[in-house]
Amino acid sequence: MKFLYKKIYKNFSIVLISKFFEDIVYFKNTLKSNNFFI
Repeated sequence: MKFLYKKIYKNFSIVLISKFFEDIVYFKNTLKSNNFFI
């Protein structure tokens, strides 16, 4: 049971991190298209 919980938690954190990076990339691209630079 504990092992299963750890596995779920790990997958969940990976999903969160990837979502977070997607948001950053999207944000940078929208700024670029508005002639702002990071």
